Amino acid sequence: MYNKMKTGALAFVCAALVLCAGCSAAENSSSAEATPSPIAAPTATAEPTATPVPELKVVGEKSDSKDTFCVTLENGTKQEITAVSVKTGSEEKFPESMMKKGETLAKDEKFELYYTPKTEEESSGSGDEYFVSPRYDVQLTLKDGKTYVLHGFPFEDIKEGTVLLEDDIAYITYTSVSTKEKIDTKEAERATKEAENGEVSVQTEEKPASAAEVVTEEPTYEEPSYEEPSYEEPSYEEPSYEEPSYEEPAAPENPDNGGQEGCVNGALFN
Repeated sequence: MYNKMKTGALAFVCAALVLCAGCSAAENSSSAEATPSPIAAPTATAEPTATPVPELKVVGEKSDSKDTFCVTLENGTKQEITAVSVKTGSEEKFPESMMKKGETLAKDEKFELYYTPKTEEESSGSGDEYFVSPRYDVQLTLKDGKTYVLHGFPFEDIKEGTVLLEDDIAYITYTSVSTKEKIDTKEAERATKEAENGEVSVQTEEKPASAAEVVTEEPTYEEPSYEEPSYEEPSYEEPSYEEPSYEEPAAPENPDNGGQEGCVNGALFN
């Protein structure tokens, strides 16, 4: 009987262990199902950084005044520019350089040129005064010491351009603000240089034309003159007619018939 009780106790203990193991497994399964899976955090996208625009050198006194011209130029002379100066047509000499002391403009370097003009007045001769747009000349000094002049610089018609040097002639290329056309001043500068050297005869006007302007002479048309031919009626002379004169022949004299019979006035004679 003791053995039967021992066997029953062991069976009860084994059943209790199995039950506890099943409960523990169920609890672990329920816990596994209730725990959510971790979600990966989104990766932050780096924003592109803007490339910094290099600040251009400033030639002249920078100003926001509406009367100040600002032009962006590129040095295409294949040399360093060591000095820049601007004068009006009324000034005899170029003033000092507008660049900072010791400053240079490298080849292919872009720079901003600021210039505030002076208003010029001219009299019309009748007591009335009027304002005219003055002429501007820009002088460039290169590293080799040579100076070149951009005649009639079009401050009012240019925003950006390139300074070039060919055949010992400095000139600019740009797009006109008013006409949107591409302008090349080389030939105009060549003509100005030849005129200054006395190679061609040029009449000097009171207000010279800008080097950037292309002068085109309009062909003159002369209407051909027509002279109506004069008509002279031919003169007619009636031919003169002379009636021929008729002379009755004289009667022949009666020769000596030598005894032969003859007839005189119808009469017979011996």
